[in-house]
Amino acid sequence: MFRSNDSSVPCTDVHNTNSNLLIQIGDPQETIRAFLTIPIALIGSLGSCGSLWSIWHDSLHQKTTANLMFVNMSIATLFLCGIHNSMAIYTILTPFENDIFRYPQNDGLCQFESFFYWVCLCACSNSHVVTALDRVHSVYRLGHRKNSSWFLVGVSWVLPVVISAFPLFHLGGVYGFADAARRCAFVKMDSKAYRVAYKFISGIIPLLLMVPCYMAVFHKVYLSQRRVQQYPVQGRKP
Repeated sequence: MFRSNDSSVPCTDVHNTNSNLLIQIGDPQETIRAFLTIPIALIGSLGSCGSLWSIWHDSLHQKTTANLMFVNMSIATLFLCGIHNSMAIYTILTPFENDIFRYPQNDGLCQFESFFYWVCLCACSNSHVVTALDRVHSVYRLGHRKNSSWFLVGVSWVLPVVISAFPLFHLGGVYGFADAARRCAFVKMDSKAYRVAYKFISGIIPLLLMVPCYMAVFHKVYLSQRRVQQYPVQGRKP
């Protein structure tokens, strides 16, 4: 059998040292993803802050439900890009021994970080959906718009909170620190029904609602432009 040249360093220790080094280095793709997330986090955070400031400045002169929708969208984007992405970048780039989310005593903090991510992600998609619904409501003049706008904004946050809270109680899935991804995420999703419901609520249903809404808005605008073009402007000189 082959022996190590240095008898004071067993071969098993060398193997364990290499394994620990690989664990500390982690997946290079995840590191690249973290660096690519940095400009997204900066642009999203600065853009959201700029939008909120602009909306606040405009609201001093005129308050509309459109401002409410843009505030909702900006806050969701700010939470996702500014807060969560910053924590995600930290957990990926920081070596494991300095990672506060990895320790068992901070498992609750890691679960909350995962919960916060999925809530913000779903709220961002829902904010676009409720904005599209509000545009349809405005264009087609359907009922009292102010009350419905507040209701839509509330639903866009309540629904993600409810659907993302199940794994906190180990229902449908489990949040935790994923060693391979070097971040807090789903470590297990053992319920097929929950997986399907989550995909539909967080992605498929928002897409199926948003596309027809904007198609209806564009169709209404197109018909209005055609109607305007059919009638000559009064007082136009030949």
